[in-house]
Amino acid sequence: MSVEKIIESSEFNPIKAKYLYWNNFMYDKVKFNLGDSLIHSTEHTSRVLLFALLLADHYQLNPQDTDILAMAAVFHDTRRLNDHIDTGHGERAAAYYATFCVNSGLPYEKLTYLIISYHDRDDDLGISMIAEQFPNHEKAIFLYKIFKDSDGLDRLRLGSKWLDLNRLRTDYALKLLPLAKKLNGFTNV
Repeated sequence: MSVEKIIESSEFNPIKAKYLYWNNFMYDKVKFNLGDSLIHSTEHTSRVLLFALLLADHYQLNPQDTDILAMAAVFHDTRRLNDHIDTGHGERAAAYYATFCVNSGLPYEKLTYLIISYHDRDDDLGISMIAEQFPNHEKAIFLYKIFKDSDGLDRLRLGSKWLDLNRLRTDYALKLLPLAKKLNGFTNV
């Protein structure tokens, strides 16, 4: 089932406007190296965006933090070179994000840059880099974890064995598992 059909349900009203804004932004303005990919496509990005906004809503994040997650979702896989292990695509996507902000007037957020840059790396590295940059880093690290869960939930697009539930970092991400299954075509939800 597509996100476009899911988002029409009234239960998604709290995030619908924000989802539509950022999803349209992605389709209208953001360029992907692998535009025709079946694995790291705009469809994957739309699902990651949906999960990020649902987690942000559940944890009652403020609009600025919600936008940090939305921007990270929109840009995170834009600079992949292939659909396989592509360590470093996060850094390339973060650089694209920063350049995009300068050239388009999109507000630049340092935390968005770091989340994108380290989303394809081990949590310990990402967390340590964020902690270095943000003296009061608890909230910044929590946003990183939310984003990693948002991206992780969509690993189901690769098959059920690709999502390790023990690697989810937030309690609410587990509650989104039925939605992740539905969005990725699992019929026994």
